Amino acid sequence: PDTISCLSLTDASVNGVGNLVGVFLDATIQEVWFYPEGGAWTQITSNAFPLNLGSPEPLAGSPVFLNGRMYVMTTNGKIWNSDLNSVSTWTASAFNTAQSYPDGGTGLARYKDLIVAFGKRSIEFFQDAGLTPSPIVSVGAVVNRIGAVSEIPSSNFRTVLTVSNTVYFIGHNSETGTLGIYRLNGFSAEHISNTDIDKLLSSGVILALAGAFTSHGMSFIVAAAISGTLHHWVFCEETKIWFKYYFESNTPIRTIVGNNGNSYYPMRTRINSIFASSAVYKDGTSTSTQP
Repeated sequence: PDTISCLSLTDASVNGVGNLVGVFLDATIQEVWFYPEGGAWTQITSNAFPLNLGSPEPLAGSPVFLNGRMYVMTTNGKIWNSDLNSVSTWTASAFNTAQSYPDGGTGLARYKDLIVAFGKRSIEFFQDAGLTPSPIVSVGAVVNRIGAVSEIPSSNFRTVLTVSNTVYFIGHNSETGTLGIYRLNGFSAEHISNTDIDKLLSSGVILALAGAFTSHGMSFIVAAAISGTLHHWVFCEETKIWFKYYFESNTPIRTIVGNNGNSYYPMRTRINSIFASSAVYKDGTSTSTQP
């Protein structure tokens, strides 16, 4: 059956082949599909994949890739990894668990050569130690007591967003109970939102991080407002200023820039591509039908 919504897109090179990996909703059921260069959309059907277990474990956030493996997090805090140089092959015992604090899992990010595991009240870092069946181990001395807010069900808006080598997230400070927008600065969570933005987060006006874009040589992070509005709030990396930004429709940019340099953004029934090799920016340079 056709999927109805694209929750996230991730781009990575697997065994020398570029792959676009998407988390989709089929009715209310999560599915993960991959699209290799020159191939076709293929669903991950391995019985050892967490969504396909006898008791399925729902995913939290988007997949990430490190050293030839794909990693996904489940809401119980487990971090599952694929077999080496594969997206489709998984092993039932190949997982580690973020458990510095018993706060479940809300998402993963790739930060330089580390896997960052977000809980509701904590951030834990993992490095590839070459072990089996799970190659990663916790960098146990480095834990933040600021976690990431759970992503919105049935939405492709995110609360954890990676742009180039920087990780942004909507965080919950476990000490003060307040919400804010943060970015990783080394092993620390740096608070980048101001008082006004924090109030909009707490009141539910700002819901998620929709994506990023560039304009006039500067980079902007989009904080998405409630549905039905034309304005959203953006953060300029260069000036460190927040301001209201108006879009032509009530859906802000949801583009991801993949590891292979291409950009992708989901529509209702199609995935549009913008190729890095093209000198001209064109929406819909190439499209593929959602699975």
